[in-house]
Amino acid sequence: HAYLGLKKGKPYSETEVRKIQNRIRSLPFANMSSKPIIEFEGTKARIFLNIYKRNSNQFSGVLGIVPNNDKDAQFLITGDVKLRLQNLLRRGELLSVQWQRLQTATQNLKVEIMYPYLLNTPIGLEAKFNFYRIDTSFFTIQLQASALYMLRGNDHIKLFYSFNTTR
Repeated sequence: HAYLGLKKGKPYSETEVRKIQNRIRSLPFANMSSKPIIEFEGTKARIFLNIYKRNSNQFSGVLGIVPNNDKDAQFLITGDVKLRLQNLLRRGELLSVQWQRLQTATQNLKVEIMYPYLLNTPIGLEAKFNFYRIDTSFFTIQLQASALYMLRGNDHIKLFYSFNTTR
């Protein structure tokens, strides 16, 4: 309801009803099988939506074992793994993790979490973390924490804090 901009007791608006199908199609995890059905009864209107779940979760990965040149360990795990989960809790949330280690001392980790409409309010939270390391001599850490105020559809206002460091 919040994503579509629909509220109980709000006056009927034909322009808002026409936007429903496009807004749902813009979601990666849902779609509509038909146009919205509107039923008028007295001074009230009811909207029926035929929404079905669309697969949007993604997983891909390659892992490998290579000999390690360090004396501490016998082998080293390398790889490239990507995991993107959407709408598991049916709240429009997102969890994305990407990990890469293609060389012995080089590593990259990206994590993103987004949870809109916290406690059925238009407030959402988002966090992003990025760690990139080359050898033991260079690394970068990026962190962003955000509070979102959800408007209609995918529109929102974001207040964020960002932290970056490189050594």
